[in-house]
Amino acid sequence: MRLIELIELIDKVDIEAVKQALNDGADVEAKNDNGATPLHLAVINGQREVAELLIAKGADVHAKTDDGWTPLHSATNKEVGELLIAAGADLNAKDDSKWIPMHSAAILGHNEVVELLIAKGTDVNAKDDDGETPLNQAIRNQKTETAELLIAHGVDVNLKNYERGETVLHLAAFHSQKEIAELLIAAGADVNALMNKGKTPLDYAEREQSPNRNYSQVKATNKETADLLSKHGGKTGEELKAE
Repeated sequence: MRLIELIELIDKVDIEAVKQALNDGADVEAKNDNGATPLHLAVINGQREVAELLIAKGADVHAKTDDGWTPLHSATNKEVGELLIAAGADLNAKDDSKWIPMHSAAILGHNEVVELLIAKGTDVNAKDDDGETPLNQAIRNQKTETAELLIAHGVDVNLKNYERGETVLHLAAFHSQKEIAELLIAAGADVNALMNKGKTPLDYAEREQSPNRNYSQVKATNKETADLLSKHGGKTGEELKAE
């Protein structure tokens, strides 16, 4: 059977047809144009039963796409994640950008998967090529519940990314995420952490505007975040220099 035919059966969730195709010798390691195997596709679709059938036929849980994603990077729900981990999937497998499955779960807001990976002992502070942790990605992509979940499980809130030397509090301030900033401060985030150009989270909160949002809305939410930082002793880089 050609790969495209097996993919079509997976997409249709035709379990009996998938079983028959596998019994007829369908290649479980065939890859599509992106390097994804049938197991990747079943996992993306959240199809636990299909994934189980593929694994039983020898599908490689460590197979990587052209970007280096394993099936676990693609997990969309807890049930599929549990199946992959039970079959030996690497919790900390790195893709070409050094993302581990926790990065992808965080950026996509798959909180069941985030909780599962935490419970299984994944590295919640893993950094990618840019020094970004799963928490960085959650904050950048406005995944508030995911960020709250990671903070509650004790991630390091003072790690810095590589290019700019920003902490997650810088990012929360930049994106006007007051509630996340409050949680970060409560968890021990340094309100006066300096990024590479000497800017603090308060500098980020006091920026004038964002190209992606309404000016008046940004100004108001920035002020709330700035007030919060100031309340907890936050200063601008210039104020720190003057001390």
